[in-house]
Amino acid sequence: MRQPMWHLLLCFAAACGLLGAHHALHAPAEAPATKGHHWPTPKSSLAGQLRGDATRDTFPAGGPSPPSNIFFEASVPADAPRRNTRVHLQDMRAAPSSVSMDSATPPAVVLGIATAPKNTGHRSWIRQTWLTLPNVLAGSKSGSGHNRSAVGPLVAAFFLVGVLTPAATAHEPSVVDALANEQAKHGDIELLNARETKPPGEKMVAFFRLCVVGFSHATWCVKTDDDTYVQTVRLAINLNILWEEQREPASHRMIYLGATLWASYRPQSFQVCGHGMGPMMAASASKNERCADRGGVGPFPYAAGTLEVLSMPLAQWLAREENVARFVQRAHATNPPAWSLGEDTVLGMWVHESPFKITALHWGWDKIHDLCFKCFDKTQLWKPISTSSVVVHIKGHQANLHNFVNVHRNFSRICGAQCQQAKLSFDVPSLADLCRRGQISTVYSKCRMVR
Repeated sequence: MRQPMWHLLLCFAAACGLLGAHHALHAPAEAPATKGHHWPTPKSSLAGQLRGDATRDTFPAGGPSPPSNIFFEASVPADAPRRNTRVHLQDMRAAPSSVSMDSATPPAVVLGIATAPKNTGHRSWIRQTWLTLPNVLAGSKSGSGHNRSAVGPLVAAFFLVGVLTPAATAHEPSVVDALANEQAKHGDIELLNARETKPPGEKMVAFFRLCVVGFSHATWCVKTDDDTYVQTVRLAINLNILWEEQREPASHRMIYLGATLWASYRPQSFQVCGHGMGPMMAASASKNERCADRGGVGPFPYAAGTLEVLSMPLAQWLAREENVARFVQRAHATNPPAWSLGEDTVLGMWVHESPFKITALHWGWDKIHDLCFKCFDKTQLWKPISTSSVVVHIKGHQANLHNFVNVHRNFSRICGAQCQQAKLSFDVPSLADLCRRGQISTVYSKCRMVR
């Protein structure tokens, strides 16, 4: 008996590294006429094409036939009506299958939500709350024709699932079936050729590669986690303001931002070293732990994994950088995974080692913060929703539908339309600004670039 197409895809990806990171399988109806043209998404979802019992209406009725040069053959139940069962690889210049958009209005922000296959609850809570915000293109909502001009830049959002287990094998059939059913219903899951680890180091890199290849007309690539609430309107408006403020040509706008912490990192052993809230604390910890003597890089700032933002030019550099590729290849070769800590720290290390005169811009813990309720000490990272909030980390036992819904309501109540349009300043707006503060230039080597 033939295996369902979803199983075949996972096995094929595990063996061959299908497309590096991107497994969207819709094909354009004919060869693109011009570079960068975004083809309309076919009617059925990705999962619908992968499952032999859901292949009908793959292409618009009356339209041209799909190309036949690249395909998988999907299995079809014996008693099912005979339909077109070929599943085509999407032209990589088009948008991923879970997001539909017209060519005139591509998304400005591509937002990948790292999730584990078993986290069906987290995905459901997000779909019921912030994925309903008016500037989000996600799943079946992407073609709803909402008033785009009134809600700020568009955000293409989807969930990120690795096709491999931590042991680098395909998922169990029950997991595959559950993912296929969920994708058939919602159409908002992207498969990445990476292992499922926590934190999701390989998936983080795979997402940025996907963003670069699949969304070349976007401005920002943003990674978050499935225990996070993102106010996408506010995020997109502020990223757009930041982009327009840059003086460099668009292709030279290397920007990395989030809510920052500091650390050193030992790349040979995949270990975080000398962690601290700020540069002086991290420098002291690095000295005490002898990080430099043990092959450590740093100290440097990094954007905490709750929200990691790269401008498209910086994401493109990352995706093409040989040192990054070698690190990921070496990490992928270890089993069990050695890169089990510091996904966000490693991204900060790569930016730190880049040739660009940049640092991690610190947006501030009032904009990106953990959620608290009574909040006795509001000077720490745990804060209530406020007029400054953009991204809220709903940690551990707090992550449930009740809290996601309440955060969703409180955002609307506390920060209305005018508030959402407001520019939110950065606590650390540039490398030069950071290096002028106190004794930071004595412990942060990147400051040599601005002396």
